[in-house]
Amino acid sequence: MQTTEKLIKQIASGSRDAFSAFYDELAPTVYGIALRITESKERAVQVVKKVFAQVWTTAPSFDASRHSAFYWVMDLTKKFAFENESKNEQFNFFAYQESNSAGYNLLEVMNKIDEKHRRVLELAYFRNLTEKQIEEEMNIPVGTVATRLRLAIKAMRPILG
Repeated sequence: MQTTEKLIKQIASGSRDAFSAFYDELAPTVYGIALRITESKERAVQVVKKVFAQVWTTAPSFDASRHSAFYWVMDLTKKFAFENESKNEQFNFFAYQESNSAGYNLLEVMNKIDEKHRRVLELAYFRNLTEKQIEEEMNIPVGTVATRLRLAIKAMRPILG
């Protein structure tokens, strides 16, 4: 199996096969996270479409030195899932876990990562807080927030497959 970064390079060159492999690898995770954030199957499907349309059109400008392809796709997922959502709405993670249909239990996955990393991930992705807001809430430097978020995502990658 090719790495997501190699697939992105091939997508940038117009490879439909690479795009298909990239989609097959990440679409279930994108859908699961989008569904948790939006709490709507229809909106989650729209998020998946937007994320992968963005991947197809912007793959040539992807910079692997800035972040991993997985992190980039997760960031796009968050961006599109929260698009047009009220800033005051909070995602009810535990209520959604009861109706999980994404093929894995995100709560179980998140429980396998370090508590300090999990907390930052929860605040960023499920409460839609910025790194600055997380810094203030957790009373830690913004650089530490960014590092913990990156490490949380890195720790989840092998678990999610």
